Amino acid sequence: MKRIGSIILSMLCFFVMTGCQTVQQYPRVPQSFPLSTTETTEPPTESAPETMATTTIRGPSYPQETVSAPASMEMPAEVRVQAEDCKLSTLFTVENERSGYTGSGYVAGLSGDLQNTLLFQVSVPSSQHYDISVVMAADADATCLMTVEGTPYNLLTIPGTGKFVQATVQGVYLEAGTRTITIQQESGDALIDCILLKNAEKQDSVSISSELCDPNATEETKNLMQFLVEQYGKTMISGQYVSSAERT
Repeated sequence: MKRIGSIILSMLCFFVMTGCQTVQQYPRVPQSFPLSTTETTEPPTESAPETMATTTIRGPSYPQETVSAPASMEMPAEVRVQAEDCKLSTLFTVENERSGYTGSGYVAGLSGDLQNTLLFQVSVPSSQHYDISVVMAADADATCLMTVEGTPYNLLTIPGTGKFVQATVQGVYLEAGTRTITIQQESGDALIDCILLKNAEKQDSVSISSELCDPNATEETKNLMQFLVEQYGKTMISGQYVSSAERT
């Protein structure tokens, strides 16, 4: 026991003489370092303006073709074809009792009930525009259809005055040569004296105003109207519109 006591006493003396170092433990935390900043006087870089994506739609290409038109020469012309000189069927008769006709008489027999037709062969002197007049009379209002070269062209209304009147269709283009003009009775009965071809009368120039009826029209609308007025009678405007890439 004395030995054990002496050992313990020796150890106490050793610790008293040498001391004991305390070790402190700190929790693990990330070490932070100060950030260095540098000031600059350069202006900020401007970003490029945004651009909208565009899509180019290409339509099919077509071969170029030369379009030719017959030469048109305005020549003084006055061609009269008498109805009584036409080839007449048994439905027609030549009469001369009524005044106001030309030639040797006029043709009776055009009937709205029959809707029969009188055919004229006209020698056209030159390729140009003509005013075509039909001299007719009717005791009651009547209507006739004028056909040029097989194409229905215009309805002629004859007042029922009993007197010969001249119904004119203006600006009909006819090529030189023998052309066929027919008169078909649509309603009522009529007498026909002749067909007369004359040079188409030039229309008086038309004054077109760019003033719009809407006082609140936008500036774009006013500019468009002004453009159309400037092009009137001078040019032809054409265009094409495609609504989508599929051209639908």
